[in-house]
Amino acid sequence: MAIKLSDIIGVSTTVPDSPVILDDISASFNGVKTAFTLTTNNGTTFSSVELDTEARLIVSVGGIVQQPSPGLSGGFYLSGSSVRLINFVEAPLLGQTFFGIALKSTNTAVTPLASQETAIAYSIALG
Repeated sequence: MAIKLSDIIGVSTTVPDSPVILDDISASFNGVKTAFTLTTNNGTTFSSVELDTEARLIVSVGGIVQQPSPGLSGGFYLSGSSVRLINFVEAPLLGQTFFGIALKSTNTAVTPLASQETAIAYSIALG
């Protein structure tokens, strides 16, 4: 029986989910607070696996699309691991609107079976 390389090498893939609309956080805008919990469906939180990078968010504050800013140069960045927070570099002002879309991901890892690892090791040893 021939063993395909794809059958024995572990593969990790990122599978995009459908975009989801974020819950409105503008009621908490006060010109001082900069960190807000990201939720959808009236309270479902995101983890760092689902939102692993700022590039997975499209965020608008006061009708202006915010630039993802992992380097703190402007816009927003993410923090937290079990519950994701959005952190704005400048605190949104009281009365500003919020709209956001998250492009969640699901990481799926495929691990080879022990018998497959033994077969490939044996095949390599025989040359």
